[in-house]
Amino acid sequence: MREVPVYEDVSYFGHNGMTVAYRYFGRDPQKETILFFYGFGGNMNMLEYISECLQKEYSLLVIDYPGHGYSPSNGNFEIGTFVDLCTGLLASLNENEIILLGYSFGGIIGLNFYLKNKALIKKMVLLNSTTCFCPDLITRYFFKFFGLMMKINFGFVIKNIAIPFLRDRYTTMDIVNLGRKVTMMNGKEDVLSYYNSIVYKDFSYLLAEITCPVFVVGSRKDFLIPEKNTHNFSKLISDRTLHIMKDIGHLSIVSKPDSVADLIRTFLNK
Repeated sequence: MREVPVYEDVSYFGHNGMTVAYRYFGRDPQKETILFFYGFGGNMNMLEYISECLQKEYSLLVIDYPGHGYSPSNGNFEIGTFVDLCTGLLASLNENEIILLGYSFGGIIGLNFYLKNKALIKKMVLLNSTTCFCPDLITRYFFKFFGLMMKINFGFVIKNIAIPFLRDRYTTMDIVNLGRKVTMMNGKEDVLSYYNSIVYKDFSYLLAEITCPVFVVGSRKDFLIPEKNTHNFSKLISDRTLHIMKDIGHLSIVSKPDSVADLIRTFLNK
């Protein structure tokens, strides 16, 4: 059974039979709100570092996916159902204009959310993300093998393969241990359901729908999403700014949150 610590500032919202946990970092009605969708294996605790760098200027809102972090399990993960719930939550919170930030797999959730809520979104950031995680047969076989390994021994694969594989020069052992702890707060079946709902599909068709300014941030050291992939999908966005980080890898929001926050802040202040 996953162990979930208790935070006083975690709230809950229910919609159509699903309940999720959400939390604001630095909530202030005078600040703009960033709605942050995190990636594979994450939960709201993954945002502790990046939130410290952004919450002076922005209210950061994060919603745990079903079975992740503080949210109870809800069976199979469906993007449309989750997006509907998030839409209802924002309405209940009177969030009438937001900045949308999708990190890694969370970029796919962000794009689907955008499709349903265009009028709400002022700007969007896609960070270490893409619209197709399996652009060829080699990567498809890799992700299928990785998914199979997670079914066999979830904890071992996350702790000893996934996190070490994605490390960069800034990833300390404290960060590695945090990543392991955060991931193991999630339910195995829920993480796998989230994984399978995204990793094998091509969501490039969503890019033609985007009309707001978009900041695409990739990396030369991101072994999950090659720089070429970032360039290719960003070309399909009409109003985009592209930045390629030189030495910060896929775990950018925990390994170098100050630098990532500076990039985001510069874009949002334009």
